[in-house]
Amino acid sequence: MKAKVYTIISIVRIICTTSTLAQGVNLPARLVIIKATCAYRGNSGYEEYTPMEIEQMIGRAGRIGLETEGVAIIMTELQKVSLVNCVVRSSIRV
Repeated sequence: MKAKVYTIISIVRIICTTSTLAQGVNLPARLVIIKATCAYRGNSGYEEYTPMEIEQMIGRAGRIGLETEGVAIIMTELQKVSLVNCVVRSSIRV
C-alpha cells in the first residue's frame, strides 16, 4: 500500500490512496472523493464496491473530535446514482 502526500504552500494537504488504504486505516479527512463506484478485482474484472466498502470510505470524512464537518463526493454512472444515494443516506449519522 502506497500513499502519496502532497503539500502545496504548506496549506493544502492531499492524500491519494487506493480503496484498500481508504477503508482500513484510521485516516480522517475533511473531504473524501471517490472517483468510481467499482474496482478492478483481478480475474473477476471490475466489480461494484459493496455498500460497506463505500460506507467505510465516506466514513473518513468529518471524524468526530477531529473535524466539525465532512464532505464526501462520489462520482458514478448516472444509472447507479439512486443506489449510491441509498447507501449514503443509510450511513449518515447525526
